[in-house]
Amino acid sequence: MKKIPFILLLLLSLACSKNDEPSVESDVIKITSTAPEFVRIGEIVTFSGNNLDRITDFKVGNKFGEIIDASEKEIKVSIPTVYKTSFSLKAYNGFIEVESIPLNLIGTYPEENDFTNYDIHKLQLVDETRAYCMTNNNIYKSSNGGKNWVLQYSTNLNITSIYFVNKEVGWFGTMDGKLFKTIDGGNTFTEIFQSIVDYMSRPIMDIKFKNINDGYILNSKGDIYKTENGIDFQQIYDYPNEKYGNAIEFWNLDLKDDFLIANSEYALVVKKPGSPNFQILEFEKSVWDIQIVNSNVIYLSTYWDDSLRLLKSNDFGNNWEVTSNTRIQKFYFVNENKGIGFAPNEGYDYHIVYETNDGGKSWNNQFKFNDFEFGSAIDFYGNSGMISGMGGKLWHHILP
Repeated sequence: MKKIPFILLLLLSLACSKNDEPSVESDVIKITSTAPEFVRIGEIVTFSGNNLDRITDFKVGNKFGEIIDASEKEIKVSIPTVYKTSFSLKAYNGFIEVESIPLNLIGTYPEENDFTNYDIHKLQLVDETRAYCMTNNNIYKSSNGGKNWVLQYSTNLNITSIYFVNKEVGWFGTMDGKLFKTIDGGNTFTEIFQSIVDYMSRPIMDIKFKNINDGYILNSKGDIYKTENGIDFQQIYDYPNEKYGNAIEFWNLDLKDDFLIANSEYALVVKKPGSPNFQILEFEKSVWDIQIVNSNVIYLSTYWDDSLRLLKSNDFGNNWEVTSNTRIQKFYFVNENKGIGFAPNEGYDYHIVYETNDGGKSWNNQFKFNDFEFGSAIDFYGNSGMISGMGGKLWHHILP
């Protein structure tokens, strides 16, 4: 019987110590779910955790992500506009940072730049780090994949085309039909050619090279010149149907091995692999852009049923099929299936960027430029690309 008071005392002590333990419920704001591997600007991302309804803001730098919906256990936020591929999305309770979530971008995102306010007409990514672009009179170079740019070369001539075969060797063409070459990455250029058609110079609209020696140039009339040493050019095609005098008719030239194609507003000029002859393919509507993807597949954008459409040919351009009903004006494919394109909205107020993974049959993940922002050219190196635009605008695009 003497042990009973001791047992009662022990039970009382245990009860008191249990009441003194801290509460299991926590006031800590915590995101417990795993962040997605990649996100896009404007995408709504859902996070789960504890006390998430107490988060007041999400920010990247000074950009706010809109909170779409929030509860104690779940919160949805729209990814704000960011300017780099890797960033931290920070959650705040008032002025106090409570979480920092590392994320990586895919899709389109704008580049903050202050190197020019002029329209960027041409753009080329030479490799993972080196890129070139041009305005009317200037050539700019980036050595870090388009993040920063420097003025590389300036001239009083009107530049109409540019092409670099590697970091050091490149060419630019002018409105008066002159062609210049550099072998030092654009520090200096030397004039090597002048196009003469009926005693009048014609603008060099596009340049394409297989290597440092073998290349082609296209002038605005549709004449094509070839070089086998990177310097001396010989005319190999004289386009016979000059409709508008000195007006610019031809725009783009594309090359894949021995397959060559050029486009004007209403015609294509095609030289098939293994053939020395050129074939003219007439179009009723304006052709905006062309690309040879492999040995016989060509994509082009044109007006079809009074709307911008992407067309595909599997037989060197003899027959064409409309890929989808999505409006596409300029585009780039990294392979036969995967690519991006952009076109103006119905009101022509801005451009919208789309992605495809099935050769243009379906387009998704659109990115809307701001009002009165328009793209001009696209180029890719691997899965990383850039879009140039009016008013010095640049955008990056990362494919998944």
